[in-house]
Amino acid sequence: MPVNQSSSADLLVQVRSDIDAFLSGFFETQITRALAVDSSYAELWKSLKTVALAGGKRLRPYMTILAYRSFAADQDHTDIIPVAGAQELLHISMLIHDDIIDEDYIRHDTDNVSGIYLKRYGAYLPNGAEQRHYAQSAALIGGDLVLAGAHQAINTSRLGDAQKQLASDILNDAIFIVCGGELLDTESSFKPRTDIDALKIAQLKTASYSFVSPLIMGASLAGASQDDLAKLRDFGTNLGIAFQLTDDILGLYGDEKITGKSVKSDLRQGKRTYLLLAAIERAGARQQELESLVGKKDLNDADLKTAQTIISDCGAKQATEELIQSYAAAAESVLTSLNIPADYRDQYTTLIGKTINRTS
Repeated sequence: MPVNQSSSADLLVQVRSDIDAFLSGFFETQITRALAVDSSYAELWKSLKTVALAGGKRLRPYMTILAYRSFAADQDHTDIIPVAGAQELLHISMLIHDDIIDEDYIRHDTDNVSGIYLKRYGAYLPNGAEQRHYAQSAALIGGDLVLAGAHQAINTSRLGDAQKQLASDILNDAIFIVCGGELLDTESSFKPRTDIDALKIAQLKTASYSFVSPLIMGASLAGASQDDLAKLRDFGTNLGIAFQLTDDILGLYGDEKITGKSVKSDLRQGKRTYLLLAAIERAGARQQELESLVGKKDLNDADLKTAQTIISDCGAKQATEELIQSYAAAAESVLTSLNIPADYRDQYTTLIGKTINRTS
């Protein structure tokens, strides 16, 4: 049974252990069920387990449990571990689907589900296009299964019926909003840039399910007031946007060995991030040169260096970093009026630092 702890480091370690154990048990159960259907189906579930346990900070379940403990007077969080696990399953599902959309085959510096099946199907299909199609098809099925698993985790938890319904409603809202953000993000690759609101996309695609939903989930189950829930929503929205803007910078300037993803991917996919849109507006004489690299499928190292230089030299990178600090400050200002014990307030402050001062 999890031990009550007050330090953010200890709680995060405890949550990671709890959630990894939950995920391992969840996937082992599904593998056993799948074996009764077909061994090939079981292989998909084994691949999903491998990917799910390959990495991840478990920040979403951590925020769920942190918010719960903030308003539940240090109560043990055992009963909401499946609900916190549902937040991680939703995240895993979104990553699988996101990698399909982005045509990425690596996650956490190892093969993602598409990457596993690209190699697996290579033994049957000599044509590269067919390999990619069927590999992404398997990943799509896998992502759907994990998403269904998030609902299953809530429905089979030990919560009462009313709390299960509350948790399901919050999860459904998160799925509804993040899918809208995902669509807008996908369309941003080809729509006129004047039609693109990158900060709105960051709010819908990232802040909604990665920050607002976990915080509201935990606090609601602990009986937080509507006033505190509104403040947490504000906190999560600001911090989530700061997270996405940080992600955009790492997506272009990060260390691939640490991030586990290619720094060419965003440019190749033509993602109109806030960083990129700001650079295009500021690039001046080099605007056309920069735009010629956006969506370039055969982008090479020299192209990447050119884009990085233009974006830095025109001041877009610095402007994005300043905006990150602004959103982080807005999130921190909310904490002063949040009705929680001071030691938990400190953990939210630590969370802000972990969100924006990261390398992966």
